[in-house]
Amino acid sequence: MNCSVVGCARPQRARGWCQGHYLRWYKTGDVQADRPIGEHKVIPGRSFEEKFEAGLPTPLPNHSECWEWRGTRSHYGVVSHGRRNHYAHRIAWERAAGRRIPAGKVVRHTCDNKFCVNPAHLVIGKQVDNVRDAVVRGLNCRGESHGRSALDEVAVREIKRLLRDTDLTHRQIAQRFPVITRSAIEGIASGRTWSWVEAADYPLPS
Repeated sequence: MNCSVVGCARPQRARGWCQGHYLRWYKTGDVQADRPIGEHKVIPGRSFEEKFEAGLPTPLPNHSECWEWRGTRSHYGVVSHGRRNHYAHRIAWERAAGRRIPAGKVVRHTCDNKFCVNPAHLVIGKQVDNVRDAVVRGLNCRGESHGRSALDEVAVREIKRLLRDTDLTHRQIAQRFPVITRSAIEGIASGRTWSWVEAADYPLPS
């Protein structure tokens, strides 16, 4: 099937357009159907500021509430401009502060809402602060709450007791829990996983 742009006989690739017209729309927001693909002319599109403004909620909530990003979302809200993607919350902080984000710093959400672009909820910090916040506030999925976890805390307590009180190898312990592997036991033994769980005081009843 041909491109939907009138007069274009190229095959469709995306959104009903050929690759050339799709890329023109992707970069500028305007297919410019009346201009042949072969013309190398700068095509005006929305400015960076206009793209950012388009992603803000309308009307803006008050400053105590989250401003949910309405534009493209990835791990955070995203503003695409040219060939680069920019995180919307970083732009929001820079606009409010009137300066660039200092080197080596990140913009943190005090509201724990990663799609919020309310400057009142954004503060400058270090990546280690972000990680610490996630642990303290329980934002990281861990233990039984993790969708891929094959263990619960009762089983881990018993595994830690076996590691402490017996001479069983990691492989032998793993064989007592058929749904897990030796590497899972090694992770528990090293403290890389389930580090907050204490070993059981007594063997589990058989």
